[in-house]
Amino acid sequence: MTNITLIGRLTKDVDIVKTRRGNTFGTVSIACDTGKDETSFFDLTLSEKQAEILSKWCGKGKRISVTGEIKQKDKYYNVYVEKFSIIDFKESDAQ
Repeated sequence: MTNITLIGRLTKDVDIVKTRRGNTFGTVSIACDTGKDETSFFDLTLSEKQAEILSKWCGKGKRISVTGEIKQKDKYYNVYVEKFSIIDFKESDAQ
């Protein structure tokens, strides 16, 4: 198992997916700045509860920190999120 910690911006709002077997999980991608005018993109898989919290408090363009297990399939990397922290919260509707 290879763990990774990333800080990046959500590329879109969280998608909550329900499988035929009734399992629910979330997917989203983050863009991480490498500091050399390059950006790396990572797909994230979240538990149902993580996806609900992230979609409620964070949206596209907002920064998060994630720690999880990274797996590679072909040229793509997926991180199965163990924990995350929201750095930039959504603006409140009650302003």
